[in-house]
Amino acid sequence: MIHYRKHVILFVLLVFLTAPSVSAEEIRLGLEPLPPLIADENRGYTVDLLKEIEKNSGFTFRIIIMNYIRAKKMLKENKLDMIGHVPCGLETEEFYGYAQELKWSVKTPADLYVMDKNKLNDIKNLKIGIPSGNEDFAAEILGVSKEHFYPGKLENLPKMLQIGRIDAFWFERASTMTTLEKLKISQVYYKQIPAHAVLSGFAVRKDEKGAELKEKLDALMLKVNPEGIFKEYLKYADMPEQGVFELPKK
Repeated sequence: MIHYRKHVILFVLLVFLTAPSVSAEEIRLGLEPLPPLIADENRGYTVDLLKEIEKNSGFTFRIIIMNYIRAKKMLKENKLDMIGHVPCGLETEEFYGYAQELKWSVKTPADLYVMDKNKLNDIKNLKIGIPSGNEDFAAEILGVSKEHFYPGKLENLPKMLQIGRIDAFWFERASTMTTLEKLKISQVYYKQIPAHAVLSGFAVRKDEKGAELKEKLDALMLKVNPEGIFKEYLKYADMPEQGVFELPKK
């Protein structure tokens, strides 16, 4: 019996030592904070989607939280393999020279927020707060000179709006409204700009490796259920295009 056990142990060790090494392919992914889509490296609807993709693939995502402009710069310099969330089809010509978007996207309406409803009538000369790194994109979308934007942190800018240090704030709806709720700021007027909801997704490098990664990820997206993962988030997309944000009644 002892002799038999020795043979079994030797066999298991031999299989272990000679088996091919299998390790997940790491994807360096730069993500801009966008709660509730991206709360941090481990939490958010988009993070949940990435975890589902990992289950169905040989990929592992190394998420690095950073502002959008840094993410684009690092993708261009080949220091990242993938970034998000990218405003699909709305980026600059220079961006599409080194990046290409995945097929998947999620509807992310963006709004202009003001404390004085009358300021929604003419936004050209407003001092508009915006999360750092989004100024170029916002200037093009809103048709407002870049000099009128005040970049800062998502968690600070609504406070500045409340006390009148900026005239308005522009950003994605769900992240803005969840931040307003967290900060207990109410009676904020909003208007969806642009009128059509922006589609947001991921982008990879525009080279041979990026094309291969895109092909694999586009196929993997078909194996998960984004609609189920984003069900609660998409309620924000169904809100009226203009209205007033008020704190939920308890």
